[in-house]
Amino acid sequence: MFKKEKTDIYNYNGGGDEEISSRKLIFAEWFVGHRILLKKIGIGVLVVFCTLTLGFGLFGWGKYLFYDYWRDNSQLVEQVNLFQNYSNLHPVYGAANFRVSNTQVYRSAEDKYDLTAIIANPNERWGVKLTYKFLFSGGETEARQTIILPGTQTPVVYFGFSSSVFPTNIQLVVENVEWKNISPHISIDPTSFVLSRVDFSTENFIFSRASQVENGIPVNRIEFDLTNNSAYGFWEALFLIELLNGSQTVGYIPLTLSQFRSGEVEHIDLRSFVQTSNVSEIKLHYLIDIFEEDLYMSPGA
Repeated sequence: MFKKEKTDIYNYNGGGDEEISSRKLIFAEWFVGHRILLKKIGIGVLVVFCTLTLGFGLFGWGKYLFYDYWRDNSQLVEQVNLFQNYSNLHPVYGAANFRVSNTQVYRSAEDKYDLTAIIANPNERWGVKLTYKFLFSGGETEARQTIILPGTQTPVVYFGFSSSVFPTNIQLVVENVEWKNISPHISIDPTSFVLSRVDFSTENFIFSRASQVENGIPVNRIEFDLTNNSAYGFWEALFLIELLNGSQTVGYIPLTLSQFRSGEVEHIDLRSFVQTSNVSEIKLHYLIDIFEEDLYMSPGA
């Protein structure tokens, strides 16, 4: 009879196209024999991991609830107390508010009035562009815009408001404020930065009363020479001429010059219906937006 041979799985080389190594067979036998134990170990690892993470989370929430929450509130109170003098610290990194004073009305012609106020800008590094209007008993003016340069005190004026009665209870209302900063990267000396761009001077001032003006024109005549001493030319230069009789302001006149070049001298000849017997001197106020680069003329233009 034929005798059946016993196969040694540890030295089995296979009889087909694929061969299974003895190492793989040993691992397979071990895995089959220990799969239940491996399953228990895996479940145990997951249980330990979940327990640790859940415990850590509960510990963190408990610590925050009973300790960190109250510490955060205490620190918040300390921070508020630290900045309680915010208005004193504000000028260091922001613009202090401008001040409005001395609202006045000047009669500029028959049934025409100029409404004015003075705005002081105390900031050395901040200019301010304002949209404003005037309110008075029974009415209001249209909105106007102006620029107040850093560290200056400048009049704002609404010229030629028509009214059959003298406006009373004047109030300036600012509708919009746009601050413009002189960055330390541009200039470490903001005062010199401003003055170098608005370096203008007046001379040869002459005032002629309405009765003295030639050609029978019944208006006052103001003449003077205006010099641009700055190194900058302007496509358009806006000014406000304050008329003074001694120390008293008697009115204002607007002045616009086109293509006012560096070093140029302009002879100014103005007419005014302001009701005054004399103007002893004038004061020049600058309404030039020195922050607007398109306003400057290029060299040689």
